[in-house]
Amino acid sequence: MKKILITLVAAIAATSLCARKVVHDGLTYNLNAKAQTATLVPNRGNYRGDIVVPDTMRIDSVLYSVEEVAAAAFEGNTALTSVVLPNTVRRIGNAAFRGCTSLRSITLPSGLQDIPNALFERCTSLAYIELPQHVRRFGVGVFRDCSSLASIDFPMVEEVPAETFLRCRSLEQVELPTSVVVIRRNAFTDCTALASISLPMVREIGPEAFSDCQSLVAIDLPSSLDRIENSVFEDCRSLRHVRFPSSLKRIGNKAFEGCTSLQQADLPESVAQLGTSAFEDCSAMTSLNLPSGLKVVPAGAFSGCSSLREVNLPASVQSVGNKAFENCNSLHRLNLPSSIKSLGAKAFEGCSNLRDIYVSSTFPAKLKKNSFSKDTQRVGTLHVYPHSVDAYRLDKSWSKFYNIVEYTRGEMERGR
Repeated sequence: MKKILITLVAAIAATSLCARKVVHDGLTYNLNAKAQTATLVPNRGNYRGDIVVPDTMRIDSVLYSVEEVAAAAFEGNTALTSVVLPNTVRRIGNAAFRGCTSLRSITLPSGLQDIPNALFERCTSLAYIELPQHVRRFGVGVFRDCSSLASIDFPMVEEVPAETFLRCRSLEQVELPTSVVVIRRNAFTDCTALASISLPMVREIGPEAFSDCQSLVAIDLPSSLDRIENSVFEDCRSLRHVRFPSSLKRIGNKAFEGCTSLQQADLPESVAQLGTSAFEDCSAMTSLNLPSGLKVVPAGAFSGCSSLREVNLPASVQSVGNKAFENCNSLHRLNLPSSIKSLGAKAFEGCSNLRDIYVSSTFPAKLKKNSFSKDTQRVGTLHVYPHSVDAYRLDKSWSKFYNIVEYTRGEMERGR
């Protein structure tokens, strides 16, 4: 027992010799006497004005090298205006400058490779920052809520992590280097001033990455991209033009919902899957080109596309989901291919100008009683192939159309 106590006392003594807290020129450090290094640590509320952190300092005749800034070291110091860190600093902890709302200028060590989580979160006065060229990794939420940040020169990182620029509402333009291959969830969400961004080699864009970027006008998606995740461009209300690459296979749920300036959706033949509400409320859309391999038009896919005048579903489409074209009130003509097997509830409800529906199948598809509005059933015309009129008139759902007439294939082709 005595031996254990002696060992414990010796360990505590050794620790006290190796770790010691001091204040030097107004800054607080933990000293490591054995390694002769210093770590700058928090001193809540006492860091203010312009601060230059020294590369070395002499304490009790021992020269210490300042090599680390601890997590939250300057956090919440709202009177801090600028910081210069020496090149001796190798590591900076998470959230080191979070909430420094008056911070306007920061000089980072030239050899820094990792930018930690939430490093500059809520630094609302920070308008520009020059990042060291050796940086290879960003943490999560590095510039989250930096509402004055207007521009940034990207280092050669591979990934823009989640929430990196969330609510950076002064950020106007971003040019990503060719090294960036992944953009994570909410990376640029609510960057309301962002008007343009280049994505040269991006292979993956996470959900909501650009949602609520209300100044984004055009986007050129790279050929390296094979899918658009859920809500990536949701509520980008100024987005007018999107170039879809031929490599694209999937467009996720709500990917372009609320893009009220988007004029057309010219989807490449490679797209095999479309998410629910993918283009819902794209009220300026006048042109729609669906790929020939698409089998399902999902629920709400084009609901509220109030400028869409004509829909030609490709011969591959087998079903149209609930509310897929609901409230497309400029739609006046609809061509349903012979492959159609079912139309969902309210698929064309609220299409108040829909007057001509051409059906290629000789056998009526499954129809919900409210797939079409009562007004369309009353004043519109259902055009079916010769010798198919009786089949549609005897069908419980299709018979609700007052006007069912025959047409020839040639008439349909001329009407396209």
